[in-house]
Amino acid sequence: MSKVKDLKYNIEGMLIILYRNIGIDRPENHNEILDFITDDVMETADPIYWHSGDVAIGFRRWMESKQEQCTNSTQPISNNPTFGTRINTIGELRLALSEQAADDNVCIETIDLETGDAADIYPMYVDVIDKDVRFCLLSNGELETRDKQPLIDAVIEQLKQDAADGDESVIDSLLKTIPWNVLKYSLPEDKWGMFDSKEYL
Repeated sequence: MSKVKDLKYNIEGMLIILYRNIGIDRPENHNEILDFITDDVMETADPIYWHSGDVAIGFRRWMESKQEQCTNSTQPISNNPTFGTRINTIGELRLALSEQAADDNVCIETIDLETGDAADIYPMYVDVIDKDVRFCLLSNGELETRDKQPLIDAVIEQLKQDAADGDESVIDSLLKTIPWNVLKYSLPEDKWGMFDSKEYL
């Protein structure tokens, strides 16, 4: 494997982890993002000691490049919005959500592109003013800022105990709330193809 292919392969693994950390499935324009970040890492990062932080920075730069394109363009953004596309109109929002079911949930979050950390913004309400639709924090709403790690550690220990006792019901319930591709990418890469067949569509 050439150095460039080897670099790209390693970057792709880190990029998939970044997707998972920010709570999204692998986007349709993944290859475009991967090519951009690979070029960015080759141009700006230390050729020997580059790391996942360089991939996150490259991802941020890709996002910024898309934002700049949207700002400078008067043409419709896309007929098929993908991750990283700025959405300005209700029509674009409808298109982005066209494959969702009527009772699917909406989650608005902030994302730190340096670290991949995401924070849900809730509770929310919708305010319609003239032709603008605004998603707003409730006046008494606060961001969830508590450190979840101690709670996560406690849940992990409880799940281990439940599994040892033969009770996997809570694990099953939790996993059902996780998006398909996040679950799939949690498996070793050689098993991903097992869950891409049409029988799962």
